[in-house]
Parts: sequence; structure tokens; C-alpha cells
Amino acid sequence: MTAKPKVIVLDDDPTGSQTVHSCLLLMRWDVDTLRMGLQDESPIFFVLTNTRALPPESAASVTREVCHNLKIALAAESIQDFLIVSRSDSTLRGHYPIETDVIAQELGPFDAHFLVPAFFRRGTDHS
Repeated sequence: MTAKPKVIVLDDDPTGSQTVHSCLLLMRWDVDTLRMGLQDESPIFFVLTNTRALPPESAASVTREVCHNLKIALAAESIQDFLIVSRSDSTLRGHYPIETDVIAQELGPFDAHFLVPAFFRRGTDHS
């Protein structure tokens, strides 16, 4: 049986992690905390960066720090098979492609970028 890659989600706000269960939500990204996430049984964990609340330059800085520490944690755990997901809805704040560019610089290029606008109608139908 082939092991599945560890999925690591960098989440810019808590709404993404609210849609899943039975996985870790890390609110710190020091190397030891990231190693704990990598060691967890769940195939996925979230790192809440909260970059949505930051100006673009600060968002890039936080993302760079997370990726730098993650690179160290991955090496310490001898993990080579992993997927990085940038779950960000901060395109209106100018964080795209800043955050994904930083991730690619630190951890390697993305296989794909999906921009999925989701503007669901709320409330009652008044038509």
C-alpha cells in the first residue's frame, strides 16, 4: 500500500478550516508545532495564518516565515511526499498571487491554481 501525501493547507482565515473535521488546526507555525502537524495521523492539517487581515507585504512576510519553518520541519521528519494548498479568499485585498508566489519561491512551484469565485445568493428569493 502506497502512503498518501500529507496535505498542508495554509489558510488565510478561519472559514476554510470550519468546513472540515478530524484534523489539526495549527494557530502557530514554529518548527516544533509544524512537526507535530506532520506527525499527526490525519492526512491533512491546516495552518491558520490569518493573512487576510494583513496588508499584502505583511501577508507575504508571514507566508514566507511559515514556508521557511515548514521546509525545516519537513526535512526533520524526512517527509518528501506532501501537497501544499493555499486556501485564500483574499484576492480582493491584493494577496493573489503574492502569497502563492512566496509559497512557490520557498517550497517549489504549484501544479495548478484554481480561482473559484463563490458568490452564493443569500436570504429569500424576491424575484
